[in-house]
Amino acid sequence: MKSLVYTLSSACLALSLGLAAQSQTLQPSEQQPQSVQLATAPQHSVEGRPLNIYRFGEGTAEFVFLFGAFHGDEPQGPYLLQRLMDVLSANPAYYQDKSIFVMPVVNPDGLQRSTRMNARKVDLNRNFPTRDYKPGQHRGTRYYAGPKALSEPESLTVYELLKPYVQSVGKDKIKILSIHAPLAVNNFDGLARPLAERMAVYNGYKAIQDIGYPTPGSFGTYYGKEHGLAMITLETSTEAASKAWERHREALLALLQFPDKELYPELLIPSLRPEPQATPQPEVSETPEELLDSPDTAPVPRRWWPLPQPTPQVTPAPTPTPRPVPESTLPPVLAPVATPEPTPAVYQPGSQKLPPLSAQAWIKVSKKDQRLYVLEQNKVIASFPVSTGLGAKDTPNGTFKLLTRVTEPPYSGGPHLGKRYYPPRHPNNPLGSRWMQINGWHYRTGAMLGIHGTDDPENIGKAVSGGCVRMHNQDVELLFDRLRVGMKVVIAAE
Repeated sequence: MKSLVYTLSSACLALSLGLAAQSQTLQPSEQQPQSVQLATAPQHSVEGRPLNIYRFGEGTAEFVFLFGAFHGDEPQGPYLLQRLMDVLSANPAYYQDKSIFVMPVVNPDGLQRSTRMNARKVDLNRNFPTRDYKPGQHRGTRYYAGPKALSEPESLTVYELLKPYVQSVGKDKIKILSIHAPLAVNNFDGLARPLAERMAVYNGYKAIQDIGYPTPGSFGTYYGKEHGLAMITLETSTEAASKAWERHREALLALLQFPDKELYPELLIPSLRPEPQATPQPEVSETPEELLDSPDTAPVPRRWWPLPQPTPQVTPAPTPTPRPVPESTLPPVLAPVATPEPTPAVYQPGSQKLPPLSAQAWIKVSKKDQRLYVLEQNKVIASFPVSTGLGAKDTPNGTFKLLTRVTEPPYSGGPHLGKRYYPPRHPNNPLGSRWMQINGWHYRTGAMLGIHGTDDPENIGKAVSGGCVRMHNQDVELLFDRLRVGMKVVIAAE
């Protein structure tokens, strides 16, 4: 089966893949009827990468929308959707009476960098026009909502794709799936509770509606809670992409069939039944480049889906050698040369030397300077850049003391930060490599506060934390070896 490729020149993706306008606005590159269509959205990503959308089938009994990689540091979504498209391509019966739209990579720029945000550092899953959306919310953090709703070409493409169906199709005929990580739950909104419970039978994840914290501007809130559509946010774990496919394969097929009879393994058509393998299949790396050519674990014909690739480096043209200029007979006039400005030194975390401290040494944190100072006999002997609370009162002013010290802490987020769990040494653990608790608590949530490392070193030096004092991991490890339980810690506005 060949993939039918469309180039869209319309100003609106909805006109290209919409219900009524489809036959008038799409011009296929081949005349013979095909069941798989690839559309390139009029908008590209911020850095110019294509936003590809695949359509399987043209039925109207149901419309299914599948999205991956809203966050570029969650590569399981593109892999799962690529494997699912392999199955769909080999088995048109799955969509003979329906239309399935697949956008494997919503955030290709973030996927290129393995970052949550897009190239403008906007969290695309906080950029939708929900009733609780606030322009500029969480600026400078991983959850930045953008200057306005749908400010980003990637989120606007998703919105324009769904718009005609949301406006003209009954709620019971639409299903939406967005794949994220790492909470390991089937999160549902709108009409999707029975669907989430059906998926739970196959992937073993709990079906939950409330993840424990607000998500203003989120994709799920907008289409699930506010539009009342069947909305599933499948949160995979941190397991390898190939293992995730083994876990979620039947759940994804059940989603496509629901509420019809689910696909039990013994009832699968022969081309989908797993066959015994003489040797174990090699593990699949989760890097985006390898999502395209990973070994198959089921005997389904593989296709080459044009997912985003790293942008090739352009080799600069050689500079031509200038021709020699005849020397002038006049003496040269020496022009005054400006004294160059000194280049500021780039801060190197962990590069400072900190001697053993006396019992009288203490710590001061300046929220104005965004620095932590180590004082010996009331004289500063070292200082480090930090990140304190986003709000004026999130990091409290006052005199405190160190209560505990923990090496390689796990993270269990409270409701205000998301009920997430990250084990020690996890790359997304917000506490980084060290935790030193103080006897202070957040004024509103009551959460304990402390000095700790980070998973977001780019924002050290900015007031963006939830209330704790963040440091570079290398710096907090240096301090950890010198500070003692009971040491005085002063936090001041100045």
